[in-house]
Amino acid sequence: MTLYFPVPARTTAECNLFLRAAWSQIRLEFGKLAWQFAPSRHGARNTIYFGWADVGIPPSIRFGVTYKERGVAQDIIAESAEPTTERRIRQAMTTAQALLAAPNTLDFLVPIRSSLAIPFRRQDGARVQVRPAASDAFFIQLQRVRVFDEFDAASECQRRVRMLLDALAFMTNLSFEALAPEAIEEPPICTPEDAARPPDDWIDGHPVVDGRIALSRAQIELLDALCEDLSEPLIHLVDAAHHFHAGLQIETQRHGESTLGQIATEHAIVSYLSCLEVASLIGSAKPQQCSECGQARYRISGRVVDFVTEHVGGSAPNLAKLLYQTRSSYLHNGLLLSSRSYTGATIPQLDPSTPTGVSSPQSVAPVLNLREYTSFALRALVRAGVA
Repeated sequence: MTLYFPVPARTTAECNLFLRAAWSQIRLEFGKLAWQFAPSRHGARNTIYFGWADVGIPPSIRFGVTYKERGVAQDIIAESAEPTTERRIRQAMTTAQALLAAPNTLDFLVPIRSSLAIPFRRQDGARVQVRPAASDAFFIQLQRVRVFDEFDAASECQRRVRMLLDALAFMTNLSFEALAPEAIEEPPICTPEDAARPPDDWIDGHPVVDGRIALSRAQIELLDALCEDLSEPLIHLVDAAHHFHAGLQIETQRHGESTLGQIATEHAIVSYLSCLEVASLIGSAKPQQCSECGQARYRISGRVVDFVTEHVGGSAPNLAKLLYQTRSSYLHNGLLLSSRSYTGATIPQLDPSTPTGVSSPQSVAPVLNLREYTSFALRALVRAGVA
């Protein structure tokens, strides 16, 4: 048997909100919802399947959605449900639909540790507050997060916090990790600090004001926006920020054995250039079509260089162009930035495949410059209100 239940939504965000509510009510109704997650799309039938669900009553139920418009569900479908089970699922979804009009909200207090022992200033936004604790730790407080049950609350909190940490990475040039609630002592309630802000156009280092990390007003507003439904430019920005944060974490862990340092440099460059590639989608024109084959003509490297030229300028575009070519050679042809031979002494040799024609015993790519230019470009987007 197959159950069809109409989805009261017109956008992908509305669909996903309803799905979260539906799964929470199925968990409540049956006391169990365990997934064999196996997503698949069947274009001929305009159907997407999530996989099979165990609700504690055999057999397992295959859940999916039908659609007319890409990303917008028309109906939730449940296949192989017995008549009694089908009625209970339908009732759960009816309840979920009612929940959308009167959602539950929770506040979360999440302890965070940073990669450098510089304390944060207290920062107050409408939905997000940063509350200082130890020198290398602070709390992020999320307010009025829409949730449907404890499982949904844990998932939604983690999703939002990860986006916030990725954004904080390019705002501060620091990497972060979320800790268990008991990992650091909860801070006392304190009054807001003064409104001192870092200069908008800082580069190199960290935004320190009077010995503490400080955020600009536009950056605090961005953190608030990450607790709402995300626009397409904002989705691109947080995805770019994820690449930046990954590169920064790789750099943070690169010290120690020289071989690990060489690998980390190459991977960090890939992450930073991937960040610029995604960020350059914001406000970019649609690709032109080839006059001969009709396919879209993508000019990704040129788009990246144009983006860096607009938002950073100076020598940054030349560096981005050079390293973008190096990245392509690294990913597609296996060209490394080092000869794997460094043992503390340099032995110069030739290599016609490198931009300089010289084989480098260890990487001399200016990854630190690339990092600074990349985070500056992302902060420039925030200052301009593009995202």
